Order: sequence, then C-alpha cells, then structure tokens
Amino acid sequence: MSASVALDEIAADLGIKVGDIVETSGFSNVFPAGIFLGKVAKIKNSSDGLAYELEILLGTDMSNLRHVNVISSQNKEELDSLRLR
Repeated sequence: MSASVALDEIAADLGIKVGDIVETSGFSNVFPAGIFLGKVAKIKNSSDGLAYELEILLGTDMSNLRHVNVISSQNKEELDSLRLR
C-alpha cells in the first residue's frame, strides 16, 4: 500500500486530472527539476473554489527507506537573492 500526501493551494485553472504525474519543478535551489514524486489520486476544490486540494500517492514508500542523502547548499541565500533581481 502506497503512502499519500496532501498538496493544497494548487491553482484550479491548471487542468489537473486524477492520474497526472507530480514531479519537482526546479523553481528552487533545493530540488532539481524532474524528480518523480507520485501521482494525483484525488482532487477536491478548496472552500473558496479558487484552488485544488490534491491527494498524491507517493512513488516511493518512505517507510522502507534505509539510506538518504542530506544535501546542504552553503550558497542558498545568495542564490535566492540573485533570483529576485
């Protein structure tokens, strides 16, 4: 059985459908683009109807992870400040 996570405040005009793939965007300095996270399992409208609340079935069973790598960027603040220019 796969674990799931919730994503909220997802713009309703994106045309998301059950079964769509969820992956990292690359819009941050933390995760590169294209890392597979999972698939959309359920879609609910937010209370105001302007956004979606998604249930994502994870592609990796996090309870079975034995080894992980922690990546630290000593230049993250500087890179973030350059992006804002």
